[in-house]
Formats: sequence, C-alpha cells, structure tokens
Amino acid sequence: MSKAPQITLDQFKSQAKARKVYIFAVNLEGIGFLKLFTRLGLNIGGFIDSRPIPGASKRGQPVIHPDKFFAELAGDALVVITAKHRQTKRQAMERCEQAGLKRGETFFTTTDLCDYLPTIEIAGLCNLRCISCNMGIPGANLKGGYMSAADYRQVLTKMREEIPFLNSVYLYLWGEPLLNPEIGDIIRITSELGVACEISTNLNDARNLEKVVQAQPEVLVVPCSGVGENFDLTRTGGHWEVFKKNLYRLRELIDQYGTDTAVRVHYHMYKHNMDEDFDTIKAMAEELGFQFLPILAQIFPEYVLRNVIYGEPIPPQMLRANDLLYFPIADQLAYAQQNTSRNCFMLKVFPVVRWDTSVVHCSNLTFPVLTSNYLEHSLDELLKQRYDNKFCNTCMDHSMHRFFDVAASIKEVDGKRTVVRD
Repeated sequence: MSKAPQITLDQFKSQAKARKVYIFAVNLEGIGFLKLFTRLGLNIGGFIDSRPIPGASKRGQPVIHPDKFFAELAGDALVVITAKHRQTKRQAMERCEQAGLKRGETFFTTTDLCDYLPTIEIAGLCNLRCISCNMGIPGANLKGGYMSAADYRQVLTKMREEIPFLNSVYLYLWGEPLLNPEIGDIIRITSELGVACEISTNLNDARNLEKVVQAQPEVLVVPCSGVGENFDLTRTGGHWEVFKKNLYRLRELIDQYGTDTAVRVHYHMYKHNMDEDFDTIKAMAEELGFQFLPILAQIFPEYVLRNVIYGEPIPPQMLRANDLLYFPIADQLAYAQQNTSRNCFMLKVFPVVRWDTSVVHCSNLTFPVLTSNYLEHSLDELLKQRYDNKFCNTCMDHSMHRFFDVAASIKEVDGKRTVVRD
C-alpha cells in the first residue's frame, strides 16, 4: 500500500471533528498520539489492541479488541495505526479498508502523519563497556557528559514546534540514562510538553531508578543477554546479581508508586544463551509482569561500516563479540545485501541530538556531525545538510542500511530452540 499524502495538523483536526479517534496499538507511539490528541481536544474513543491489557484500559482509555472494534465501532471512527510489527500493521490497514475506512481520510499510519521519531541523548557516558557497542572501545567513555534539564526543555520545545505531529522521543543513544542526576526532571518535562518517552537502562547503576519510576516514562527497556557469567561476558563491566536485584527492585518501585510504565526485557540472543538462560530470563520477566522480547544480538554497525566502506579494521573487542553472535558479521552482511532494496530503518529516527546538543546524521553512528548546536539550526536546514552530504547514499550503496536488523523468530527444530530471520 502506498503512503497517504501528508496532511497538516489543522486538516487532521478538521477530519477528526465529527468522529471518534482510535489508536491501533498500545505502545510508545500510541500513547504519544494519545497525549497529542488530548492536547488538541479531540474526541478519543480508546485503543485497539488484541493483547491482554490489565483492566482492559491504558492511560484512562479503554482497550478494545480489533474484532469488537471492526464489528461495532468502525463506522464513525478515525483510526491511527501505530503498530510496529510489520504483519500486525499490514493486517490493521487491510481491516480498515475492508470496513470502508479510507487511508488519508479516516485512517492513517504513523508515517502518514509524522516522518520523525527523534532521539535525544540525555547521557553520553556509560557505566558498562559492552564488547558489541561503541562504548566498549577504549577511551569512548572519556568524552561524554550529561544533558541538563534546562537544555533538554529547549531541545524538546523546539522539536515540538518544528514537528507538528511529534508524539514520542527516545531518551538514549550511547550512554546510560540513569547516570544523569536530572533524569526525573527530564521525564517530567517530556510529560508536561505532551510527548511520550522511552528509556533504556542496563540496571547496573540504580542510583536514580526511584526518580525514574516516580516520573513515569511510558516505556523502560531493559537489555539482558543471559545469566551469571553469560550476562557478565556481554554486558561487559556489569554483574548479573546486581542486574537481578535491580530488576526486582524496579517491580517493587512500580508497585509502590502505582505508576504505569511498560517494561520490556530485550533478550539479546547469542549462540551460547538460547537454552537454560533463555528460559530463566523469560520466566523472571513473566513473574514480574514485564514483556519478554527476544531479539538478535548485534554489533553496533559503525565500525563494521567503516570496515566495509573505508577498509578500517574492526576493533578486537567487537571481533570477540562476533565469535558469540548467532549470525556473525559475514552472515549479517550477506543478509543485508539480499535486502538492499528495502527501506532504511533509521531514516525516520531523526533528529538525533546528542548530550551536548550536537546533531549526528544517524542514531546508529557517531558521525557525520551535522551541527554542534541543534538549537541554532532549523529542522529544514538539518535535513538539507543530511541530504547534501550524500552519506546515506554511500551507506545504502554498500547495503549497510540493512545491516543492523535485530528482528528474528524462534522455532523448535528437533527439540532444539532455533533462531530464524523474520
């Protein structure tokens, strides 16, 4: 299905005036659009989602099963599809069309309304040195710092002015957000400005965990890659027992303050952690009421890109990680080349504002730098710089835009858990 023509905020409000607005998927962008539509004073009908949601409500809105919605409520609805899963999104669009809704008029996808899902890095330092990450390279953790709440307010205010349908932001990039002493204030500013946020934490330094829970971000992502020594190996510098203790502490704090933050445990799948470790982390997540999401472990692509394009050697730390990957670098490159005609994952993830307010070309890279100060340049100027430098062309010419693909499915083959690509 082709993309609908982009419309203005005023046009959308006019089309929504006589209808109830429903949001298809309870996720970060879904809650972000709820905040935006509430701010606009629209008549909101609720969420549409087939997953079991406690109390069948989220953020004060009912959660309606798709079958019930399309059987009883679609006639006078305007639907915004925020589902990220490719098949779910495709099915939602098909069901909207079957119900007589028209794309661009009575149903929209997120990209029909907003071309951007920005990243604001609030911490440029990390307490770990993971061997698959840029921050695991010697010296990487000596160059960063933290974004102040005052700077953050200016950055997000500018984003909201320049991106009319701005609904959500990622608050992490290369550093550990929980190290920022002003993280609670930053989350509250985000909520005050009517935007949803997602944070990722390695949970090995929980000094500001209580502040985070009290401020109630929409989504908290917790990466994990095994139990005991297997955790310590790939979450380099971290400790399994500390992680486990803080994961349970996170549950206690959410219950204590009665907050509504969704926690996703991202389980990074390697060759060595697909059996007992997998079962242990899955059971722990289920016990705590957190979502368990297995994804492919990957080496962050910057140094692989430098190797492919410029012939620079891949750092030894990443080569050690490569030995553990389910699909090593060579396989990933071959897979990327098979999918070179597909869109880039990262084009929408922009602007990418680092802790010092500089802007980088892509959220997977630390270069090229487009400006040293986001506040001094319009979004149009930044987009022009990104287009004019032709770096995307170079990346895509080498298929590197499809390298960092973490989506995978799990199947049982001869009684053994096996990973297959989606």
